Amino acid sequence: MKERDIITLRKEINLDKRKEIITLYKAGFSIREISDHLQINYFSVRKIIKKWNEFGTVDNLSGRGRKRCTTKAEDRIILRTIKKNRFISSSLTSLEMKEFYNIKVSSDTVIRRAKEIGLFPRIARKKPFLSKINKKKRFEFSKKYKDWEVEDWEKVLWTDETKINLHSSDGKIWVWRFEGEELDDELISKTYQHSDSIMVWCSISSNGVGSIHIIDGKMNAKIYLKILKKYLFFDGNRLIGEEFIFQRDNDPKHKSGPVSDWLTEKGVEVLGWASNSPDMNPIENCFHILKSKLRKLNINNKNDLIKKLAPTWNSISQEYCYSLIESMINRISELYKNKGGYTSY
Repeated sequence: MKERDIITLRKEINLDKRKEIITLYKAGFSIREISDHLQINYFSVRKIIKKWNEFGTVDNLSGRGRKRCTTKAEDRIILRTIKKNRFISSSLTSLEMKEFYNIKVSSDTVIRRAKEIGLFPRIARKKPFLSKINKKKRFEFSKKYKDWEVEDWEKVLWTDETKINLHSSDGKIWVWRFEGEELDDELISKTYQHSDSIMVWCSISSNGVGSIHIIDGKMNAKIYLKILKKYLFFDGNRLIGEEFIFQRDNDPKHKSGPVSDWLTEKGVEVLGWASNSPDMNPIENCFHILKSKLRKLNINNKNDLIKKLAPTWNSISQEYCYSLIESMINRISELYKNKGGYTSY
């Protein structure tokens, strides 16, 4: 056998070549002539022509490849187990199959069976717990504002606080690594038992980001009121105008007696709010951007973090802020559709 024939036997002939074989065969060429012309092993050509004569096709026939290791009944048990507990791992499902049903399947088989019906392993999204009361109030919130247009949302000054850690992580960190580099210092994702952090108060509107204020000490109603007195009208008037609407969540510090009295005294219109609804506050998206930008900077200590905080916050574009305010139409619509339940935001 020629060297080229040995090579050909090790590799499946692609579909285009198979069709070309049949075209030449129909044109009256012999198997040997086709073999020499296409440089394909004689026996392979003969096998393809035989298949075409028997089945009228050169495509791969069904039934080829690895045989299915589970029955239909076993598949139903696997899928029923997964559907019953969506948080069960494939390996634990495999163990349960053996323990309760005496069915031996690998975790890979469990994953394959789930994928066949459109179930895929994914990292679960984190969301605040929503009680029945939370959902009811969120639904009422969506009904109240479902007819608002973008122009209405443009009048809102969004505010909130967030904590920024000096050393933080989004979770899993992926790195390209050669064998033996597992403990290389520059390739290690480092964790810290204690990390310096700062708490900030911020505001945004459709016209861009507002002030960012570093909270000195533990946040309480007294400190919160001082922040509002310093920044509320300053940010509201310059970003929106005198007729701005103030948004704040239902934190007890935000709704304390002195704060509520001051807002009433100043005639500030306050947006109604539902508890456990960070998905309805676009400032949360700006906080995410802020922290992502800070992580990319070379920040070594708390003072450096404070120094780079304001410039990083102010680098968030007005266009991005406006797109967030525009998204309120869809946020409210989805909240209303889900009757106060979880949304994709």
